[in-house]
Amino acid sequence: MYSQFPRSSTELRSKFSKDGVETASNARIITLCYDRLDRDLLEARNAIAAGDHYASNNALAHAQDLIGAMAEMVDVTMWDHSGSLLAVYDYLLRLLAVANAEKADSLVAQAQQLVDELGEAFRTAAATTSSTATQAAAEPGTEGSDPAPRVSVQA
Repeated sequence: MYSQFPRSSTELRSKFSKDGVETASNARIITLCYDRLDRDLLEARNAIAAGDHYASNNALAHAQDLIGAMAEMVDVTMWDHSGSLLAVYDYLLRLLAVANAEKADSLVAQAQQLVDELGEAFRTAAATTSSTATQAAAEPGTEGSDPAPRVSVQA
């Protein structure tokens, strides 16, 4: 009867994370991806500095998987500059592959700087889009303020 409820704190945490991502907006998902990339690259740099090849490999492999997933999310029909973004993602993938093979902190730092700049750009765009939508919904007579369009009929 109660089998659908998580039984452990690990299961509960996993369900909470899964539900949070499933209900997040597209902009929030992208910013979460950039936050996680920041974390992966920091972990990789710390592991490289400590000489922990296993941990650096795991962090860089996860970062590459995440960048690949982000590249798959890009809809090339919706944005004129999507090809440029895909080229940046490709560059990051190649850079991290070499960084992982050589355990090169300088290459991870270069990727980290690029990821920081991209992440900040997406965070700014998400905040701007969110505030514009909120403002439009709050202003009478603007799109988004009234769910049903009004029709004026004159006799």
